[in-house]
Amino acid sequence: MKYLAFFAFLVVGTPLLALVLSRSARLRNAVIPLLVFLTVKTVDINFVSMEFYRGTAKGFEVSLIDILALGMLGALWLRRQQFKLTPWPPGSTVFWLYFAFSALSVVNAGEPLFVAFELFKMVRMYLLFWVVSHWIQNPRQLQWFLRAVALVMLYIFYEMLNQKYRMGMWQAKGPFPHQNSLVMYVNLFNCLLFSYVLNQKRSSAAISLFWLGLLAVGMLCTVFTFSRGGMLFLALGLALVFVFSYTPSQISLRKTAVLLLALTMGGAIAWKASDSIHERFETAPEESMEVRQVLAIAALRMVADKPLGIGLNNFGLKINPPYPYGDHIPRKESNDPEEEEEKGGLVETAYLMVAAEAGWHSLALYVILLWGFAFRAFRLFFKAQNPVYKALALGLAAGQVSIYLETCFEWVLKQSNNFYQLMLVFALILVLERLERQSQKQTPGPRLGSRLAVRKVRH
Repeated sequence: MKYLAFFAFLVVGTPLLALVLSRSARLRNAVIPLLVFLTVKTVDINFVSMEFYRGTAKGFEVSLIDILALGMLGALWLRRQQFKLTPWPPGSTVFWLYFAFSALSVVNAGEPLFVAFELFKMVRMYLLFWVVSHWIQNPRQLQWFLRAVALVMLYIFYEMLNQKYRMGMWQAKGPFPHQNSLVMYVNLFNCLLFSYVLNQKRSSAAISLFWLGLLAVGMLCTVFTFSRGGMLFLALGLALVFVFSYTPSQISLRKTAVLLLALTMGGAIAWKASDSIHERFETAPEESMEVRQVLAIAALRMVADKPLGIGLNNFGLKINPPYPYGDHIPRKESNDPEEEEEKGGLVETAYLMVAAEAGWHSLALYVILLWGFAFRAFRLFFKAQNPVYKALALGLAAGQVSIYLETCFEWVLKQSNNFYQLMLVFALILVLERLERQSQKQTPGPRLGSRLAVRKVRH
């Protein structure tokens, strides 16, 4: 029944949504918070579902955000003269080369269907990137995006409070599949919020306090997970924002006040949770590091044996017998023939997972894709004249550095929630570049209508 409902909505609802969005500017703005919210609260349906498989994709998954993106794509096409569509946005070449080489790994796949699961997911992610990179056309819509960030941060915080204080979960994970997924999602936006509130020049005290309070909410979300990596890399990301924001030429009374408030707030949170944080670091099991090491060795064995990779999304299959790559891993022994043999997990770094499944060449493209957009964000920060675009670019750059370094120890960037957010961030960087170019073309004169726009500064 759910499949019939899905196809009915796809055939009827998507064209209708495209038509409505193409005719209403207000709805085109209002759909932005919904889109961002659905990266957190995914509502999906799985075709050819294999829920018990320990892989990065377990079926041909279609989420509500994919349906929404299809409707937005239709609206863009109906108004293609207004939006001036770019068929091949920056970053597309690297993405599709990464896609092609990942697909090539099917020659060594133990289960080609698993490869198709992950490739289908990559197509969905690119759809979101392409749509959002064209959708946000003006500073007012950028303001809607910031409202969306506020909305999702408050929602995540609500879910975590519910889990921690009503359900008694020590390491809350909110609406995410794992606490590590949550911290990498939240930390990226935490860096964005810190840079935004620290570098704003025309905000009132009340607005600055609101965004500071939202940053406190985001920091609490990270602390509530008691993820050691999450807390350490959040501190790194915030430190990067501080270093680039507080140079001698940028010191101001407002920025100093905001910084002191942020430090006070962070110190209070750290003091309140100090006992639990200390306990988390002291009682962390040594087996965790051992498991990471043996899985990393297995990944290296895979890529050494199969230079093209053992097959995209096939790590969860080939880490187990009869394949030899995990023979060095201690497994639970049992004399009961009916008891299922202990299964090996996934290597705890997305980088080695990409290398094992699709080869070193695919890893090189993956790294170029990730760090290429981080570089674009840093470049925009140094070049931008509009202080809002400058602040957002710095926040996105620092946030990306934070999560890319944490990815050395986690594979969650390949999970749907985090993958959606990542492609959303890539698109937002292209949007900021376009808005900055438009801003520089404006001649000095009356202030632009949007609160996010400022006069062009002459040096």
